[in-house]
Order: sequence, then C-alpha cells, then structure tokens
Amino acid sequence: MKKLLQLLFIFTLMLAACGKKNDSAPDPSSRIIGKWKNGSSSIVFTTAGKEVYRQSTAAVVTNDYSEFRAGGVVAAFTYVSSSNSYTESDNTWSISGNILHVTIQNQTSDYTFSFTDDNTLNLSLSTAGTFSYPVSATTTANADNVTLNIQLNKF
Repeated sequence: MKKLLQLLFIFTLMLAACGKKNDSAPDPSSRIIGKWKNGSSSIVFTTAGKEVYRQSTAAVVTNDYSEFRAGGVVAAFTYVSSSNSYTESDNTWSISGNILHVTIQNQTSDYTFSFTDDNTLNLSLSTAGTFSYPVSATTTANADNVTLNIQLNKF
C-alpha cells in the first residue's frame, strides 16, 4: 500500500509538471529595457546583394553606455574624464515588430534587432546609396549598400 501511495504521489507530480507551458516569447520592449554597452561591430559593403568588403572591430573599452527606459526614453551617457562624470543625452525609442526606431535630435534610425540571449542585443542598419570602400592603400571602389552591425551587451 505504501508503494502504491508513493507511485500515486509521483504520478500526481508528473501531471502537475505537464501543465500548459507558456511558450510565448517575452515582449521585446521589456527585454530591451536596461543599460547596454557597445560590443563588437562590423560594417559590410555590398554590391547587387553580394558582400564586397567587411570591416570588423572587437568591443572597444569605453565608459560610455546607453540606457533604454520604460516610456520610450533612451539615455546616452558619455564619460567625461576631465571631470570624472557623465553627460546625459535623452532621446526616444519605440519598437514595431523586429524594428527598433531610435530618434536622436529629430533624426530617426530604424534598426533591425534580435537577441542572442537576454544580455546580448544585435542591431543592424542598412542604407542604400553609393559608398566607397578601400581596395588598397591608395584605391577605393564603390558599393551600392552599406550595413552597420552592432552588438550591445547588457550590464
């Protein structure tokens, strides 16, 4: 009888554990809120959809950071070493689908964004036009699109 009660208890626990899961993805607006530092970045030049040049940089050590706040405010903090303090510039942000709209001094940039994990935000901004890139120390060529990729790390 004792074994039967133990089996019944285990079965009850298993049923409770198999309840409906919440598989919905977290709201991206709530995931973006917080303080973010620049990580690695790259600039990719393409012509007719084909990559022709890429310049990548590792994370630059800096005290500057951005803070996305509820209510659509993104504050940019720039470290001023001479006064050992920060200057703050308040801007706005909003999200539509997978597009992060950031407005700085009345100019809006639309970044495609994704999360690698809860602490890594990937931003991508593409612009069509004519852009020069280096072929050699003295020669440049033109591309018809440039994409800026930025990785931000939450702290």
